[in-house]
Order: sequence, then structure tokens, then C-alpha cells
Amino acid sequence: MTIIPSVIITVAATVIFFTGIVSYNITTASLIQTHVEIDYQGRVSTFIQLAWMGPMLLMSLIIGQLYPAVSINYLFIGTGCLVFLPAIAVAYRIAKLQADSRPLSMAMEQNKLAQS
Repeated sequence: MTIIPSVIITVAATVIFFTGIVSYNITTASLIQTHVEIDYQGRVSTFIQLAWMGPMLLMSLIIGQLYPAVSINYLFIGTGCLVFLPAIAVAYRIAKLQADSRPLSMAMEQNKLAQS
């Protein structure tokens, strides 16, 4: 039995994609537990879930309308770029948060005091 090479590439890309999602979820949960006060962890987690699901629904609608006009290969490349570019910005922000060992609420209070 032979396997079509494009199927192997698709499966490999899917495994890499879901590995990225799992590592994103683990990193997010760790950051929430270490930088957010216990009283606010549920609210922050809910906000992150909403911020994650909203664009997925919107992109599903947009891709559904673009699919008849544009090749699916170009749609995958375009959506990959749309995901990758903000990921760089988020990674930069996470690195800045990890460098600061204070809880997020304390950092926010100190920033407010510094601004006034």
C-alpha cells in the first residue's frame, strides 16, 4: 500500500499545527497562574478563550466566501501569515511579562501610580 506524498505532508502539517495549539494553551495557563491573582484567573481565562474563538468564527465565514474564487493553497498560505505575524507580537509581549516577576495587578498599579 502506498501513501500519497501530499497526504504525508498534510498529516505532518496538522501534527505541527496542533502541537503549536497545545503548547500555546500550556504557556497561557502557566502565565495566568503565575501572573494573575487568583480572584481574576477565571475572568482572564474566559477573555482569552473569547479572543481566541472570535477570530476563528470570523475567518471561517471569510474563507467560506473566498474559497470559490481563490485556490485553497493560497488561502492556507494567507491565513498562515495572518496567524504567524500576530504570534510574533504575542511572543514578544509574553517574553516581557516573563521577565517581570511581579503579579500583573501589582505591575498595573505601579504603572498607574507612575502615570499620575
